[in-house]
Amino acid sequence: MSMNKSYLRSQFLSTRDGVPSADRRAMSRAICRRLLRHEIWPPQGRVMCYVSFRGEVETRLLLHDALDNGLTLAVPYIDPPTDEMRACDMDSLENDWTRGAFGILEPAPEKRMAIQPEDIDLCIVPGVAWTEAGYRIGYGRGYYDRFLTERPDGMICVGLAFECQLSNDLPVEPHDIPVDWLMTELRAIHCRDFAKEPKPLIQ
Repeated sequence: MSMNKSYLRSQFLSTRDGVPSADRRAMSRAICRRLLRHEIWPPQGRVMCYVSFRGEVETRLLLHDALDNGLTLAVPYIDPPTDEMRACDMDSLENDWTRGAFGILEPAPEKRMAIQPEDIDLCIVPGVAWTEAGYRIGYGRGYYDRFLTERPDGMICVGLAFECQLSNDLPVEPHDIPVDWLMTELRAIHCRDFAKEPKPLIQ
């Protein structure tokens, strides 16, 4: 299973990163605007959003909108002593940031006052590959799956993906947690409409 996931991860990363950067930026804007116009984008409350890195769907538009329109913005970081993902609130995109272990922007240590998953209304999740049922292949460290095991009933999880990152089938393991919605440059996908009993791929 892990070898199969590693191969698929490599293939989808190659496909994603092969898209010209100008096209990725345009598609990212379309994806973010689709989410901002959608009914699941909350008028108030707390949004947790990843800070985009390399070829991921760029999230700066979402981060700015949350701060500019009175939402509480939480972002993830990796807690060094535990190697677990946590989230904390940020009130600026200009100050109090540092580069984490993987080169991803994270809150500076002095800003890291962790919040609980039950305090998050909408959680925006990155991924390398996705199915329409909301299952994903991430970067292989399991940070989001472990974080979302404590997900409360009221939290909505949404993945951001380019259409080229979608697959008809992916390996699914018992600990994998699907998102509720996927936003691509072409559509909003309600993952529940595609849900079925997951079956791991046979190597």
